[in-house]
Amino acid sequence: MKHFIVTILVLVIFSCDVDKKFKIDFNTSSATDIEFYSSEETIKADYPFSDAVKIDNFIILSGVVGNIPGIDTVVEGGIQAETKQALENIKSILEHYDLTMDNIVKCTCMIDDISEWGEMNEVYKTYFTSNKPARSAFGADGLALGAKLELECWAVDN
Repeated sequence: MKHFIVTILVLVIFSCDVDKKFKIDFNTSSATDIEFYSSEETIKADYPFSDAVKIDNFIILSGVVGNIPGIDTVVEGGIQAETKQALENIKSILEHYDLTMDNIVKCTCMIDDISEWGEMNEVYKTYFTSNKPARSAFGADGLALGAKLELECWAVDN
């Protein structure tokens, strides 16, 4: 019986057409549109990153903290104030592409003190009332500008 099962497995494996199933053609003639966007504040601050990069219809936003654009300190008021400001900063970047928070499909949340998770979520969920993006999160120490929170998002331009 053992030999029969092994024989069947070998036949199944060798009869699969893996090449056709997973073939990717990297020699296509279509060009990928890539646009790098930096706000005036980012350019003036000479940050070593773009606010966002658009690849075809995907917009990848850099990590955003709760600072007023152009000011190198986070807003006062704790995790909720920082979350609100970070999300307002994200809205501003999306406006460059004529998009809204409803276009966001993925968020990564980095939070300095995971015990403030519930307080952060109270503000976060008010910005995603219809479409709720996929999300992952992790605790992180030493965020930029001493922030309590950093958000990184992906959006799609339909």
